[in-house]
Amino acid sequence: MAKPWLKVRSDPESVAYSATGTVSLSDGTDLLVASVHTQVGVPSPEDYAGLDHEAIRRPRRASLSHADVAYAIQRRRVEGGRFLVGGDWNTARLWDRTHPQAYEADFFTRAEADGWVDCYRRFHPEGEGRTWFRGSDAPYQLDHVFCDATTTAQLTACVIHPHAAETLGLSDHAPLVVDL
Repeated sequence: MAKPWLKVRSDPESVAYSATGTVSLSDGTDLLVASVHTQVGVPSPEDYAGLDHEAIRRPRRASLSHADVAYAIQRRRVEGGRFLVGGDWNTARLWDRTHPQAYEADFFTRAEADGWVDCYRRFHPEGEGRTWFRGSDAPYQLDHVFCDATTTAQLTACVIHPHAAETLGLSDHAPLVVDL
């Protein structure tokens, strides 16, 4: 069995470094939980083998992104069920302000159209938080957690804990914590 941190070409799921499991909730339903880490950049055809490039690319973008590949995989995986999918998507709405042709907001528009609820925005509708701490870069939120409408009703909080990244320097990403 391949190690989850190894990239195996021709397996699109390995490009997204996804770990997925199912949690049985007290009401008897199952909740699919997935942790995603996508790379920055344009995937090669080997990275999205078996997936329709045009169907998963954001319409206004010239090229496919690793986040698009990961989203297509997770969308298929969670279809019709309860889910909590989150991690380092390496995409941020704020990116569009400094890179007008990036169309990063389209990633979130598509997720919303598919019924995915952005857990952080549910509690902080005014905008993004900061989960990425690298030098003097803009305060991007590259990490996001999404869930279905039923699970949204059970959310009690979603917060960013910057201490590990900002103060301790343990990572350049801060944890995003969801309470149910």
